[in-house]
Amino acid sequence: MKNHLIYISLVVILITTACSSSSSKEHIPVINLNSMSVINDKSELDSKSLNMSQTLIPLETTDSSLLSKITCIEKSKDAYWIVSDGLVFKFSKQGKYLQTIGAIGQGPEEYLNAYNLQIDDPGNKIYVMDYLGRKMVTYTLTGDFINSFELPHYSYNNFKLNGSNIYFYGYENSIIPALLKLNTKTMITDTISTPDRTMEIGELFMGKTFINTVNDQLYMYHYFNDSIFKIESDNTLKTVGFLDMQNMYFDYDELITVADYQTKKKITEPRALVSNFIDTEKYYMIFYELSNNAASENKRKRLAVYNKTDNKQYPNTIIINKQDTILNIKPTTNIFYSNGNTIISILDAYQALECKLLPDINEDDNPVLVIHEL
Repeated sequence: MKNHLIYISLVVILITTACSSSSSKEHIPVINLNSMSVINDKSELDSKSLNMSQTLIPLETTDSSLLSKITCIEKSKDAYWIVSDGLVFKFSKQGKYLQTIGAIGQGPEEYLNAYNLQIDDPGNKIYVMDYLGRKMVTYTLTGDFINSFELPHYSYNNFKLNGSNIYFYGYENSIIPALLKLNTKTMITDTISTPDRTMEIGELFMGKTFINTVNDQLYMYHYFNDSIFKIESDNTLKTVGFLDMQNMYFDYDELITVADYQTKKKITEPRALVSNFIDTEKYYMIFYELSNNAASENKRKRLAVYNKTDNKQYPNTIIINKQDTILNIKPTTNIFYSNGNTIISILDAYQALECKLLPDINEDDNPVLVIHEL
């Protein structure tokens, strides 16, 4: 595929640069998930070896705060913010329910469905993305409505806040990811990158973009591009790492459905699809799935971990908590939040009850936040 030519070219440039000036030599990590022989290399990591600790925070259950399908979790200085069934809930750092932000509706202060949210702590502001309503709604951190404004094109279905800038991104089956930057003070939009191809009719969406914040800096990975990018303030993308999957990527023709739900090109070997890409200060965590059919629900899940400090990689691993195995980070673990040295997952109440981690919890209670500190 064309992205592998880009990968090879970038590697050649990096090697040439390194050889020409040893003083400016910079290590660019390469994570290898490029063959089944590599992926089948199983291992286990002790959470203690990663200096990882876990804290459990039960979320208070009231008639006003019943959580069902959680799709987003964010953390501010004094609270946790959770999107569940299209509504925004605010909980204290101890898990006490504080309030519901906004309401579902079509009014200027409402949203049809909260899709994602971001917190501006210094600005006392929360941004709620109403993807279906095609607008961004802003509130104070105490829930007072501020304003709303239109979203860009439909292909931008997600966003990340960094300082006074909003970065819009989304699904694109192209090598070059779509990325817009909106300055919330001037409301001026800059295009950082645009897709290099248009999807065909019947093509399945696979090209997901992931943006992480590490030490107030944004980093981005896009499925059809080998590069891990640092998003610079001057609207450029700097390559800081590579995720090498070679022939494990889906080919575009393998994603185009034709007659009888068959794809234009038959898949003869397993393909790897990244479902979540977590970037922390010391580690990359890549949650991915193996499948012989892009539309199949029968996917084999994997977790890869790359240690940036010692340049070691674990392409098929699980992070073990020897005291409480329910706290293991597995290929099926859903990480909802990542920022530098903190990641957040959840436990259903019945899981916490079964392992007696929280004796006062009931099986019908709200989920429990698991705060993993690295």
